[in-house]
Amino acid sequence: MHELEKKVGLGDKNRSLELTESIRLEWQSIVDLLAEIAGVKAALIKRLNYNGLENIIVNTGGDEYYQVGSIVQPINNNVYCQKVIEEDAAVEIVDANQDEIWRHSSGAKKGLTNYYGLPIHNPEGQIYGTVCVLDDKSEPISPEVKEFIAKTAKMIEGNLGILKMGITDGLTGVYNRRSMDETMEILTSNLMPADIMLIDVDHFKEFNDHYGHLTGDKILKEVVVTMKDCLPQESLIFRYGGDEFFVICLPTSREIKAQAAQNLINQVHEIKAPRQLTISVGIAEIAECQDAKKVFEQVDEALYRAKNKARNTYSF
Repeated sequence: MHELEKKVGLGDKNRSLELTESIRLEWQSIVDLLAEIAGVKAALIKRLNYNGLENIIVNTGGDEYYQVGSIVQPINNNVYCQKVIEEDAAVEIVDANQDEIWRHSSGAKKGLTNYYGLPIHNPEGQIYGTVCVLDDKSEPISPEVKEFIAKTAKMIEGNLGILKMGITDGLTGVYNRRSMDETMEILTSNLMPADIMLIDVDHFKEFNDHYGHLTGDKILKEVVVTMKDCLPQESLIFRYGGDEFFVICLPTSREIKAQAAQNLINQVHEIKAPRQLTISVGIAEIAECQDAKKVFEQVDEALYRAKNKARNTYSF
């Protein structure tokens, strides 16, 4: 996670997986059913983000133990779900009042001294959050309810995989065109300065026609790996379409931008391929009072100039 990703909301892998209304309703129905089956005071899905643990789906039977959108900050050892995250495993607390640490927890202060929770993982395998139940009865959670909670966690993880497909390119794993459009809108509407590159793999159609699409797909993946290795660490890479990639970087001097582009061109030459690979790079900047369409036009014109120079180069 780095500065630019954080500014546009892509660095937080959990928050970038924004719930669709249909998935939110599905999760709410599952949590409502979980609370009913378990016979507990509260059932929740929590999401881990920059600020702490956020309640995103809640059923408290009409009582206001927890509210959607509330965040526990800072995360500390007196929060039941923090233990789940630390252990990356199920945690059960039958009676918090019988434990010197847990009797002072935020849950115990609400009278909810019985807890069972499981971790939820995002598509990268990192902790997304927790699904849990809380109650005021000092009785172990039944095996049947534990199994239902485990199935709920798996269902949520499956939904997160679907959501990820909505923001990333299936072939290369970088952000997709939709994410690019949304990111550019955030940057331009908030007057955030940034450097832009539009990168085109030269004569890629002919390459595909001659060597086949499987080889072409492999080459695109290699180009992405090279971009990640060569471009500044905070760069955001998007697949613009076909053989074109759009890159957003923190603003730097014209000289540094030129060095970064030339270094990338040189490293693409080193990719092992059936024939020499080259790229053309257009470079532009997001300046104040520019809309996204204007920025796209400028960087596209810069790429066109690079291609007119016989390709294998960059242009501003």
